Amino acid sequence: MISICWHRMRAVGSEVTVRTRIALLVLASVISMRVCPSENLLINPGFESGLSGWHAFFSSRNNKVDLIREDAKRGLFSVKLTAASPELPPGKSMGVHSGWVQVRESALIEASAWIKAKDIIPCGDPPVEGCRNWYGFRVTLTAFDANNEKVKPKGHWDLVSTGGDICGPDDGGECGWVRLRSSLVTPPGTAKMRMEIKLTSSTGVVWVDDVEIREVMSMPAPSTRTHGSPAVYPEPD
Repeated sequence: MISICWHRMRAVGSEVTVRTRIALLVLASVISMRVCPSENLLINPGFESGLSGWHAFFSSRNNKVDLIREDAKRGLFSVKLTAASPELPPGKSMGVHSGWVQVRESALIEASAWIKAKDIIPCGDPPVEGCRNWYGFRVTLTAFDANNEKVKPKGHWDLVSTGGDICGPDDGGECGWVRLRSSLVTPPGTAKMRMEIKLTSSTGVVWVDDVEIREVMSMPAPSTRTHGSPAVYPEPD
């Protein structure tokens, strides 16, 4: 993978000519090239301003969303999702979602979040009736058009859909901060997006911090498929 930033090339004193740019674009057509992403499009991505720019949602009286101080990946705050009972009817979720962010159609979007989890049980125990294999912890992106309607036919992606616990089999049901990351290309008609971080008809506890949505300044091939599986980055020692 080659990373190229036009502004960084100029910053070191090299004048990038038109001929050089054309050569690099030709190179990009035959190799995998990635250029610099934009700034984070989310408001208050680290929850240092509480839930400003975010919306908490749940219906069961046993579930809650809390702003937690001094239990964060970075800064002072994180958000804690606690699902003591599965949301009903089956397929319903609890968690937080962002406000809309403006994006272009046919743009390569990178999204990520730092997550810590404990005792996630898809469908709960005992399991809810009609349990599906995609119930569990999910990070979802949804595309909307200029009229705030969901883009069809493909405007909804689970960047992460565990169908189970995000912790490893040897973690004893609890794991420290990990970064979940994936990317996608927005479909035609996209004007904005929204991220949801949630537990779907499941129980458990999830902490969330440092969430990102970035538009990569590149020329991606038109596709609405997710680019590979989400990557998990254990917290460095």
